[in-house]
Amino acid sequence: MTNQKPKANQSDPNTRLKGSEFRRGMLRMAGNYIRLFMTVCIGLMLVRVILEGWGNDAWALIALLGGTLGIAAMLQDIVRQSMIRELGSALHSGDEGHFLTTYNSSLVITAVVGVITFITVLIIAIILPLFKIPDELLEVARWLVIAKGIETVFAVFVGAPMNMYIATERMALSNLWIVAQRLCPIVTAVWIIMVQGIEDPVQGLKTYAVVSSSLFIAITTVAVLVILAIDRRLIPRLHLVSKKAIRELLHIGGWNAVAVTSLGMHIRIDAILMNLFLGLGGNLIYGFTSQLTSYVRMLAMGVSYGLDAVTTRITSKEGEAVLQDLCFHITRLNSCIAMPAAAGLFIMAEPILTIWVGDRMENPTTELPLTVTLIRVMSLGMVIRALTDGWIKILYGAGHVAKYAPLILGAVIANPILAIILYFVLPEPIRFTFAVTAYSSVYVIA
Repeated sequence: MTNQKPKANQSDPNTRLKGSEFRRGMLRMAGNYIRLFMTVCIGLMLVRVILEGWGNDAWALIALLGGTLGIAAMLQDIVRQSMIRELGSALHSGDEGHFLTTYNSSLVITAVVGVITFITVLIIAIILPLFKIPDELLEVARWLVIAKGIETVFAVFVGAPMNMYIATERMALSNLWIVAQRLCPIVTAVWIIMVQGIEDPVQGLKTYAVVSSSLFIAITTVAVLVILAIDRRLIPRLHLVSKKAIRELLHIGGWNAVAVTSLGMHIRIDAILMNLFLGLGGNLIYGFTSQLTSYVRMLAMGVSYGLDAVTTRITSKEGEAVLQDLCFHITRLNSCIAMPAAAGLFIMAEPILTIWVGDRMENPTTELPLTVTLIRVMSLGMVIRALTDGWIKILYGAGHVAKYAPLILGAVIANPILAIILYFVLPEPIRFTFAVTAYSSVYVIA
């Protein structure tokens, strides 16, 4: 029998996505993992610095506001993730006029979303007394919300040019700016605590909020100026704004906004529920839990970050026949990375937590075992989230966001309902796990 070559429309995982595309993918992942390693180290060190300098309540407050203010920050995520495909598709269309119209129209959308973000931040600042925050920390909580809110609004306004780092697949520069932005909080905290010697949590957190946000805005401004200098087509030309382009951006961006909001709401809602039912003590152990377990997903993000832009470019040239191969390879890679990481965290949760913050906890005999239990429960949901990130990026890059967004929306609606039910149903000794149990259950079912 003679060997037959596969037909053009057949998928062959062993022959597709080779050559230059494979090399580009490896370089992209290598840069992503260098960035992830650095940001993980920064995040772990920041928690230790804050716990040592200002104590448990300061970290718990930051963890809580990361959830509440994160609701406003999701608008930034929507801008960042909802325009990459459209900008990339216009860029690779070969039609210069179409690209310029799409890009400049996206500037109008980011401006409107920036205003909405500002209003959201103000609402959060007003309703802060509804949360279980000690009276002496309520004022500094407002400082944190306003400062970080201004930072978020600015990031939304410059979302379009920052997205072009990914749309043009300049991953090295994108990763560089992300690391620089992540350095802002820890550089600020180290300077305030170790150099200035401000040990008062209230005064220290106020200064931390203002300086950290100012550094973030300065670095982001430099990043925007750099991309404008690299590609002068990105200098705003508002006369090229088109109502048709805005409608097209909003069409697919609308479903992607649903998906991004739903994915981001899980952890943010759970942080709020932990505060409402358990106070800042709940936010303390939940903050440790969500940060450690999120690193499982971040490991998988090394594979999937930038994949939406890559998918857009490939499908614009080769059609959608490559989607099956992309999903096959990316899911396999994510499985090889995320599942062992989650298993290792599940088994080694106690020694990892002890080494990380055990000597910084004010009441380790109580807080340590509670956090270990939360980590083990939440790691199951987080590994499933990590496995889905790859194909979500691929389907979005190919323009199929409407096929999975409704399912994700249903899951985020079920999460808080299930969590509240579990709080009243679970036995007293394990009631504190209500939020993370709901989180993992929703991901397993969905």
